[in-house]
Amino acid sequence: MMALFLAWASLVIPQGLTWEYPDSLAPVAKRFQAEAEAIFEEAHDWLGLEIQQSGTIQFVASHKDMEIAVGHDLPSWFAAVTVPRRHLLVMVTEKAKQEDVFRVTLRHEMAHLAMASMEPKSWQSLPAWFHEGVAQAFAGRTWLGRMNGSLAWRALFGEIPRLKEYQIGFGMEPLRAADGYALAHYQVEFFIRQHGPKAVAELLEQVRQGNSLEQASLHCFGLSLVTLEEQMGEELGSFGSVAASLVGQVVTLAVLLSLMLIPWVIVRRRRRRLLLEARWLAESELEELS
Repeated sequence: MMALFLAWASLVIPQGLTWEYPDSLAPVAKRFQAEAEAIFEEAHDWLGLEIQQSGTIQFVASHKDMEIAVGHDLPSWFAAVTVPRRHLLVMVTEKAKQEDVFRVTLRHEMAHLAMASMEPKSWQSLPAWFHEGVAQAFAGRTWLGRMNGSLAWRALFGEIPRLKEYQIGFGMEPLRAADGYALAHYQVEFFIRQHGPKAVAELLEQVRQGNSLEQASLHCFGLSLVTLEEQMGEELGSFGSVAASLVGQVVTLAVLLSLMLIPWVIVRRRRRRLLLEARWLAESELEELS
């Protein structure tokens, strides 16, 4: 009887996404709805998970509305948030006109929403840095390029923070949080570069079987998380990483210098033109007197 009940329940429990938004945000929701459905499925596939729970996407107009929706204060830089226990994604639409920014944010949160399909005990066993690193890796693009460059220089001198500092969360202080997000992203990308595109799915499979992330790392990679973090730090502080950071900074500096020089060039050309005009006028007057 229980098996029959579960089979019946699997038919009537909704799967996929439901949408909540005020009428004023309907155009934004309709513009991204089909894409969001596809991303939701892609996230589950990438993570090696099945869609076992429905998810709700709630679009709101402002940061304050987002805080009201989740029921507590949020860091000022949050553009979206996922509440795993409610299978809820709340997203501010203020940046919807910047489609690339909005899409990256949507992909990031979809990874969080997909991971909420895991058993609560398994989900809760994962450190905060891993959750965020996975979400950023799935997003495929972040806005932390400058922070990664800063980490490369600090890694060169062994001064980057440790991932254990972000075991529980990232806090409300922006610079500390930015360090954590950048470091978490780099670590998960390191897993994927060193151990293949299925690295995250393989780790999660082990965690779902009741192993800790440390045990999963030893099983999948033969290395502890501490060893992998040390390897990541060595790569981050390597000559190639620092050189790439330097190239980016040189390009940025060149752009800034060129922008700073524009007014000087304009003034210099104007002075030269005035001098030439004055000289031409003086020569014309001499010709008239001669």
